[in-house]
Amino acid sequence: MDIWKAEKAHEKGECICGKLFLDRKSYYSKDLMKDSNVSRNECKIAGFKSLAVIPLTYYNEIFGAMLFASFEERDIEKDSETLESITSQISIALKNYILHTQLLDYSKDLEEKVKKRTEELNNALKAHF
Repeated sequence: MDIWKAEKAHEKGECICGKLFLDRKSYYSKDLMKDSNVSRNECKIAGFKSLAVIPLTYYNEIFGAMLFASFEERDIEKDSETLESITSQISIALKNYILHTQLLDYSKDLEEKVKKRTEELNNALKAHF
């Protein structure tokens, strides 16, 4: 059973998740129903009462957002130092995974180019001799 599903991605500046991309800061909402920054309904429909939205950053580049939600109204911001520390570590791990995957793809592509070029050189040598 899905608890939460966004109908479409948040655009930059839209709702609480999209605002962090423009403002480059975390957002904490103790009461989603009363928060003017929460303009979309997915979180409300899911039954979340409180929410923290923290940017995933790597070398000052925001590449995503981490959401911490509660079904009970609570002041999540009081735990902001811990949540932002956790998010920082997750950011590094995710970005390292992305970079590792890109490196593997690059390596595979380079290996295929070397193989193709070697075949071309061997064919040229055979044709020459």
